[in-house]
Amino acid sequence: MLQAPGGAYDPEWSPDGKTLAFISAGKPEEWAGLATIPVNSTGFQQKTILSQEEDLDGGSVGSTNWSPDGKKIVFNVDGPPGAKRGLYTVNTDGTDLTKISWPKTDPETNIRQNDRYWLGPTYSPDGKRIAFVKGWDDWQIYTINPDGTDARQVTHDAGGYEIQSWSPNGEKILYENLSNGHRDLFVINADGTGRQRLTSVQSSAEDLNRIHNVLWLP
Repeated sequence: MLQAPGGAYDPEWSPDGKTLAFISAGKPEEWAGLATIPVNSTGFQQKTILSQEEDLDGGSVGSTNWSPDGKKIVFNVDGPPGAKRGLYTVNTDGTDLTKISWPKTDPETNIRQNDRYWLGPTYSPDGKRIAFVKGWDDWQIYTINPDGTDARQVTHDAGGYEIQSWSPNGEKILYENLSNGHRDLFVINADGTGRQRLTSVQSSAEDLNRIHNVLWLP
């Protein structure tokens, strides 16, 4: 049984299919922390992994993704000044909360600012890299090691990005790009080479051409 007074959002299956991770809102209209619940369980077995108030300093979890071995969850956090922000990993029991993103530094004053808008973190199939969108200055796709080292920029074109998924062999990244009002699918090698456009969708005033839930064939 699931108990989330404010709602439960964005469920993600664990790799073994036995557990769901989700964003649990403690109060209506407020996104909160990270929780898990066993599938096919009886009784109340929801487990809060991270509390918005106690662990995230008022920050809200945005999206989550399991590591392929099922031992960690990567997620992004945003919130008001003073809250935790950025990309984090955590063990599934709530231990070892680790920030893997880096804060923005003002080029004129060299002052580190609160970092925001790290979106869509997604583990590669072998768990060795995490892809994400860095939104606070360039809105480009990057990959990074799970420990936060060796960040590499993948895309370089203008427009907003949304990661769809890694290819099953981990060699390519499928993503959605918004440029000049057009939302289309592209695929690119994980090292940033070989960019290929897959669709050509006409724009619409209602933005009805948004692409959802694109899957790779095995």
